[in-house]
Amino acid sequence: MKGRPKSRAEKRLFEGLKDLCASGEWEMSNGGTGAPGHIIEEVLGIEANNSTLPDAERWELKFHGKSSPITLFHKNGEPRDAIHFLVRNHGWRNENGLLSFRHTVTASGYSSRDFRVGVENDRVFVKHKRTKIVYWEAEDLRSTASQKLRNMILIIGRTRRKPNGGRTVVFQSVYALEKFKPNAFINEIAAGSVVIDFDARESKPGSGGLRDHGTKFRVKAKDLPRFYSQKRTVFEQEK
Repeated sequence: MKGRPKSRAEKRLFEGLKDLCASGEWEMSNGGTGAPGHIIEEVLGIEANNSTLPDAERWELKFHGKSSPITLFHKNGEPRDAIHFLVRNHGWRNENGLLSFRHTVTASGYSSRDFRVGVENDRVFVKHKRTKIVYWEAEDLRSTASQKLRNMILIIGRTRRKPNGGRTVVFQSVYALEKFKPNAFINEIAAGSVVIDFDARESKPGSGGLRDHGTKFRVKAKDLPRFYSQKRTVFEQEK
């Protein structure tokens, strides 16, 4: 079955990704986890995008270079003061003496701090023991995920630390995942393959202010194809 005809911009995008993978090792100007993504955006001429829309025309670009999960999107839950409640009532002091709540929660079982994800009555929630603290309407998550992740380009690479302390990256493979399945996404949350990451802390010790880096929905790269109806190889280096 023939797929959707590619626009000129889309053809340039795919050719650029192939050239990127064939171009060898790239120096990373910083050691942050987002450095490979910044290289991809710069080479392809894509503006950095933290919005709810895809990165390049109809495609969301994701880089994966190690075992850590891929961040799909950020979306805080309800009620609006839930993050404050988590920090104030369940947080702990970090190395700088700031009350912090940095924690990963999944539906596969209770975490080390007695938190767990659940899906019930078309609502996704995080509970502490038996008390539900924060929730998302499943329909809102379906809408957010569908808008951002409708079609994804997954770029697989390998990073390397050099003896002088610098870091490099090699882009190895590119896969196109198409036709996102929103119901499958909710099912994967319920199954525990999608994890929810909280990352918030108080601004100053004892202050009422909060620094919230956003609640992330994350998944391992190997589980991503289950969210899509189609997967095809754009470029794959010979092994």
